[in-house]
Amino acid sequence: MKGLRQEGMLIDRLIRLQGHDDYTVTHSLNVCILVVAQAAHIGLPENRVREAGLAALLHDIGKEMTPPDILNKPGRLERDEYGVMKRHPTAGAKLLRKIDCGTELPMIVAFEHHIKYNGTGYPKVHTRSRCTSRRT
Repeated sequence: MKGLRQEGMLIDRLIRLQGHDDYTVTHSLNVCILVVAQAAHIGLPENRVREAGLAALLHDIGKEMTPPDILNKPGRLERDEYGVMKRHPTAGAKLLRKIDCGTELPMIVAFEHHIKYNGTGYPKVHTRSRCTSRRT
């Protein structure tokens, strides 16, 4: 992928993440394959397919900063452990903000991939309140 070839640091990050948590890298590769296949199937231009694939591949890069005992814990996480896990989107976005991926999409996807369509999920984002006009 163009972004990975241009930036050896991204490959280094994935290798570091694999040493930290092999499952996350396997998951990220699977997500990348599915996203690239779907993007190509719906007819996105090649540059957008690459961009989406890179974003999918790097979406969980922030888990590199999550302790392995939390990442690999069998069963449910305790409340404080879940709080630590919920930091990985922000950590990933901050990391990708420092790297030129050729696009901002990986940073955005890393940050937003646990935010649901209705705005719930994590991290919590603060949106501007809507102004409503009053008719008199």
